[in-house]
Amino acid sequence: MGDENRRNQHIAERLRRGTSSQDSIFIWGSSPQLYFIAGRPMATKWMDFNVADDYPPRAAEPMIQAQTADLLRRSRPRYIVDVQRIARLEKFPDFRSLVEQHYSLESEVAGIRMFRLRQEEP
Repeated sequence: MGDENRRNQHIAERLRRGTSSQDSIFIWGSSPQLYFIAGRPMATKWMDFNVADDYPPRAAEPMIQAQTADLLRRSRPRYIVDVQRIARLEKFPDFRSLVEQHYSLESEVAGIRMFRLRQEEP
């Protein structure tokens, strides 16, 4: 538990440094505590988006994934944080294309990847 807590504190600190208090973030997987520790709002209405556990209900369905990726495309959270160990984000086409289009891998901490929204071109 101590290692997980230190890791979460480290990730939350990076999120705080890279965002303003109004910037939303999206957690791919189950680590809802990151929203609270970082003090950043959720980009969706779900604290968890975990296709491996099919939560929220039907999250494993391609239609729900496409709708969620579209919502994120419109809202553009500052960070997408992939905390999954098995159902990695790039295995799901709608999320992979979202990240490839609009995000860059900023860092990886203990297997958790942080994708930062790229600056829009003028």
